[in-house]
Amino acid sequence: MQKRHHRIAALNTIYARRIAENRRYRYRVHVRRAKIMYSIILVVALILGFQLWQSKQTLAKVNQNIDQQRTVLKQKQATGKKLTKQISLLHNQDYLEQLIRSKYNYSKTGETIYNFAD
Repeated sequence: MQKRHHRIAALNTIYARRIAENRRYRYRVHVRRAKIMYSIILVVALILGFQLWQSKQTLAKVNQNIDQQRTVLKQKQATGKKLTKQISLLHNQDYLEQLIRSKYNYSKTGETIYNFAD
């Protein structure tokens, strides 16, 4: 089969030129609109991507801060437990006497204290 469109000649009338020009104009308008829409979509995607990245960075900093504060809390709780234990020991009369005698070199009546420190 032979192609028949080679035999068809375009009319070069004012009407045909207007139609062709109108088609080219509409094509340019569609291309321009598509470029504008793609540009807008790209800008919105970039803005949203930047905000997402920024939110992720902020979340990472907050999580790091939470981990640091948990570590500090555990240390404070351990210190609190030690202090509570010391308080309970200081209420014990025997422990208190022993602490005063060893730390401040107090003695009971009739005792002699020997200091062997270098």
